[in-house]
Amino acid sequence: MLICAASFAAYQIWDQAGLQRPARKSRATVSATPVAAVTLTVTVTGAKCQVFVRVPGGDILVNRNLLRGESIRFEEPQLSVVLGDASAAQVYVNGALRPPGKPGRRDAFIATRG
Repeated sequence: MLICAASFAAYQIWDQAGLQRPARKSRATVSATPVAAVTLTVTVTGAKCQVFVRVPGGDILVNRNLLRGESIRFEEPQLSVVLGDASAAQVYVNGALRPPGKPGRRDAFIATRG
């Protein structure tokens, strides 16, 4: 109990003295344009769209039908993407809108952080 009270008192003195708290290291990156840090954003605009996203040569991140209004985003350096209906989704790579594909056509591409 005595140690707890002493620690609290020391903290109060330190806090009231207005000393700088040590900087904490963070893994988060700060960017003036948050979309630029996101490699890929897919938002379904049609009724549904089969979306397959994987890290090339690695893990499958998404492999399912997304419904209208659903959105996914990834920050990996490189992604392999396949859309079942290229016209049913809005796709942003590094914050830039990709042109929509032809209705009913499959679209496969690599998204690389730039």
